[in-house]
Amino acid sequence: NWWSAMWKKVPTGGGYYLLQSRYRPTEYLHIQNGKLELGEIASQGWWSAQWKEIPVGGGWVQIQTRWKPDIHLNNTSGPTGKLEAIPVQPNWASSKWKVE
Repeated sequence: NWWSAMWKKVPTGGGYYLLQSRYRPTEYLHIQNGKLELGEIASQGWWSAQWKEIPVGGGWVQIQTRWKPDIHLNNTSGPTGKLEAIPVQPNWASSKWKVE
């Protein structure tokens, strides 16, 4: 029930989409400033805010940014459990997602 944990995929073409916050609908996940941020974007054309699902087997995907294709969403292990956008390996469980 936490809106802050809910995201909407907004298609931008070519299999890419924006990840829009349900809690803050004018804000999107992006890496415009080098790290993963939630904030307003200048336009839906920002490649730094566009994401694509890359199948990695078993119904799991990695979520890759259009702007820097070596960067993927990753759920950091450890005490913070923080979401980040970093280079990942295909076998990292922390970078695999089930998307509805």
